Amino acid sequence: MIIMKPITQKLWVFMAMLCTLISASAYDFEVDGIYYTITSTAGFTCEVSGSNTDLDELVIPEEVTYLNRSLKVTALGNNAFSGSQIESVTLPQSVKSIKKGCFSNSKIKHIENTSSISFLGEECFKNCGSLDSFTFGQENTIRFGIRCFWGCTSLESIKIPSNAILDGHETFEGCTALREVEIDCKTLPSDCFSGCSSLKTIILGENCESLGPNCFYGCKSLENINIPTSIVGIGSYCFGACSSLRSIIIPESVKLRDLTNTDSSEEYGYYMFRNCTSLETVEWNANVIPNGAFEGCTSLKSLTIGENTSQIYLGSVPFSGNSSKPHFTFDRCDIHSLRILHNSLPLKLLFIQVRDRSSSIMNSLEWTGYQQELLQIFDKVEELYIAREIKSLKDMDDGCQYNNLKRLIIGIGNPKFVDPGGYINWKTLQYLKSELPSPPYLYDVFTTAQYTTMEVEVPIYTKLRTCGEIFGIYRDSMA
Repeated sequence: MIIMKPITQKLWVFMAMLCTLISASAYDFEVDGIYYTITSTAGFTCEVSGSNTDLDELVIPEEVTYLNRSLKVTALGNNAFSGSQIESVTLPQSVKSIKKGCFSNSKIKHIENTSSISFLGEECFKNCGSLDSFTFGQENTIRFGIRCFWGCTSLESIKIPSNAILDGHETFEGCTALREVEIDCKTLPSDCFSGCSSLKTIILGENCESLGPNCFYGCKSLENINIPTSIVGIGSYCFGACSSLRSIIIPESVKLRDLTNTDSSEEYGYYMFRNCTSLETVEWNANVIPNGAFEGCTSLKSLTIGENTSQIYLGSVPFSGNSSKPHFTFDRCDIHSLRILHNSLPLKLLFIQVRDRSSSIMNSLEWTGYQQELLQIFDKVEELYIAREIKSLKDMDDGCQYNNLKRLIIGIGNPKFVDPGGYINWKTLQYLKSELPSPPYLYDVFTTAQYTTMEVEVPIYTKLRTCGEIFGIYRDSMA
């Protein structure tokens, strides 16, 4: 134990009090060209406030001596090296925090010995265009502030461990050289990797649960990403404008907001894949297909709607007097294959009616005046598999003719299938299959058209009546 003589102790206390009167931009003392500010007189700690050295490399000591007392260096202070020319800094194990704006707009390239860091302040490395790497420790909890690595255009890879807590948004936004990220933290905030135009590989670990709004927006080099079953929330525009993304599988673990339930608190997921112009194949197993999810996905050809999905928001339309434009979930898509998998509950088709400051949910198409725009998504469908009842399917009659339909499979969960007013153009149909164990009469379906050749696979007890005279090829048993 160190015992101070009374006169020295009084001097120490006096100097500590004096330091509190100095302006926030100043420092308390200097050692070897590095400025320090006392942070605790009781704990004998200090932080680095800057330097007057012209060296390219700087080594921060673990302890410094001031007034005959040893002070432990525990942090790099606010704006300590902002705009500096220092390229390399070596940290001691005692440094736990890199505070707000510490290296912002500087020439820093390397930070050595960062495993003990537990706090990264707001914009601490913002616009550090030369920083090419940063290693996070695996043991201590690490908290990230807003825009920590915003605009670090030389970073190429990052590993975010499970002990990381990303409190602020835009953490790595605009890191245009970033090519690979491994992420195992619980939550990614909004705009976390937005604008990372070179990002091609994203590995999400089993501890990931939530992807915030705009999280990967504009990552135009991303071609594929595996969404693990640990993910329960995906925010709006999360993968928007990922123009190289080719396929996606959304697991049933993802829960999106049910707008008909006022108590729902999940992510909205609006426009999740908007303008993903290379997206071709989607397997959707989440509970809801949100509004605008695939708007502008001009290459989308195959959509499978899983058994867990109960609602599809087909679009948002303006309320009378509202100047907003309508948006449609499948606008400009090119769907050729549509598969709706079995569930005992019907699939609900809904709309959002937009007012100036609120919205409501509608389940009818009759009042909108936008039937043609909504139903054109089916115009290029060549293969249709329906394995459950679709609520208000007859409302989709007007303008919907499935003009290119070649294969139709009536699934086991769609026992009420009949010809709903002629919404299928049977003249193009080449293959019909029924999975129903006790199928209905299909006579009325076939009596209104003439056919050249059609292959039919139905159970032996299906009542087709005179269809044997109509079809060029007919099989009376299931394949």
